[in-house]
Amino acid sequence: MDSPQFPWAVSAGAVLFDFDGHDRACFGSRIRAEGRTVSPGATAIHGITTREAGRGGIPELIALGVICAYASEAKFLVGFNVEFDRAILEAALIRLGKDTRKLVRPGLAVVDLMKPAAAFTKLPSERDTGEYRWPRLDDALTIIRNERPRQGHHDALRDAYAAKRLFLSLKSRGALEIEAAA
Repeated sequence: MDSPQFPWAVSAGAVLFDFDGHDRACFGSRIRAEGRTVSPGATAIHGITTREAGRGGIPELIALGVICAYASEAKFLVGFNVEFDRAILEAALIRLGKDTRKLVRPGLAVVDLMKPAAAFTKLPSERDTGEYRWPRLDDALTIIRNERPRQGHHDALRDAYAAKRLFLSLKSRGALEIEAAA
């Protein structure tokens, strides 16, 4: 994770919200390249080139500071395929010589929405096991919330809001084994 070749975030987004869905804070920004190169694959997903990342955004350390501050107030770290995002953020903390416990600490429950969404989307898989395939975030939003697929490139803040909507829908359907913390 401390390798310069490990993927890095070209944008960051987070929404801090209460159990009723009311926003307490939100953050979204591009991350400066700071000498790194954005891979063609990442540019295809995010639409952010190395040149754009070199000129725009904020330093990675500042973005991580905001994300870690949100995590310090949160009871749940919610995301869609959240382990991927968590690994990217933890790798950045390690590269910058920061303590990863600022992001993942005792008492912070990680809620990955991809697995419970699969039970609702029931997308056929090519596996012999008979299991459903993992949905994309847009698949889950379309099937579970009847939302139109999102257009354009990946945007971290837009994805954070999409994950929030999916979380609230799955919670209201009893698909998540979580309770509001006191």
